Amino acid sequence: MVDPHLHLWQNKIQAKNVDLIICSSNKYSSYYKGINCNHVLEIPHGVSDDEFKLNSTKVNAIKNQYGKFVILIGTIASNVAIKLLKEIALKKINLLIIGSETIRNEEWAALKELDHIHYLGILNAKELNNYIAASQAGLISYQFIPKINQVARTPLKALNYLAQYKPIITSIDAEIEELKNHGIYRAKNVKEYVSLVDEAINSTLDLNIEKVNQYLENHKYPILINTILNQFDKS
Repeated sequence: MVDPHLHLWQNKIQAKNVDLIICSSNKYSSYYKGINCNHVLEIPHGVSDDEFKLNSTKVNAIKNQYGKFVILIGTIASNVAIKLLKEIALKKINLLIIGSETIRNEEWAALKELDHIHYLGILNAKELNNYIAASQAGLISYQFIPKINQVARTPLKALNYLAQYKPIITSIDAEIEELKNHGIYRAKNVKEYVSLVDEAINSTLDLNIEKVNQYLENHKYPILINTILNQFDKS
């Protein structure tokens, strides 16, 4: 369970009758344990070995084209903090944005016209790691004040950023507690967020390689898959 299905009419019926519910977040697992308490397994997002395979020629070409920059990967939807991204650009910090766009409003259109914003649209997933590797930091930039009944978010992009040993600056809980302030930095407001971005551009934002390596090793797909298969053996 990586997406919110709590509102669907068939959700509780399915949850009560399945042999195993796998949740990517404790925000989901706590809910489903109340429905099917003996058959809920929490498995966080994992990382593929392909994420570590880089094309150094492309990485260098990206660096030469954009200079120092931070990167935002993901769908640009109504919950993305456009004003926050604008503040970054106004600080004359290059920001690359990669992903689809589901909003078509004046605010987003104006942002794409700013000098330091580079919206590249949708790229092949296998190319993303080259762009991340060329960046100074990865951004998670949702609204600071959650909307009423806003669903839980377990950003997969955090693993993509960490796989290239890039610090993460986030406006929400990335749900990786062991890397809090060791590679993942959560800002409480716009001013704090932009300040962290500025540190990243100047290469002064710390990233604990040992802790990141340990986390990545423990969250590779084969390990997570075996955990799921072992749970079936127990049932």
